Amino acid sequence: MKDDARTRTLLSEAHSAIASESRRAVSRIGVSLRRKPRPFDPTEVDSIKPGLAAAIAAAVSSMTLVYPPENRPLTSAEARALQAFKLTRVQQSALRKLVAEACAATMFHFFCLMDAVGDPCTVPTKRWSGASFAERREGPMLHDEFGDLYWEYKRATMREHAPERKRKQPKQRGLVKRPR
Repeated sequence: MKDDARTRTLLSEAHSAIASESRRAVSRIGVSLRRKPRPFDPTEVDSIKPGLAAAIAAAVSSMTLVYPPENRPLTSAEARALQAFKLTRVQQSALRKLVAEACAATMFHFFCLMDAVGDPCTVPTKRWSGASFAERREGPMLHDEFGDLYWEYKRATMREHAPERKRKQPKQRGLVKRPR
């Protein structure tokens, strides 16, 4: 596949993903987000460790969202609040557009990074030269690294927002401290 066809395909797929994921996100409002465990024979698992089947079923049923990949992104109260919403068709349509806008803004920022017209915010770089679409080669896969690098992103943003330690400095008159 030629580079221009590859780019057109990827960009078209981005629009398709935005449309389908915004519909999927809104369809999850007003319903339980708890997953039901798939049927399995608990005797096989319980023979390894008694009570393991029940623990697995409880863990699966507490899963709600997969992003952010933290322990429990939604509290029980948050899950109940989402389940309590009963949206009209107009409200669903408006919310779908809002979610699609957020997804599109994310993709747009990502493409600005690729085009080198935007700069990375969480990873310090002296000079950002962008990236380009290329035919897949052996090596790490982006969809795997995306999830794995969440924790690196989280650490970077925590450092960025950590309160600075207060240092005792002599007061200077007539000088204005500039933010870093």
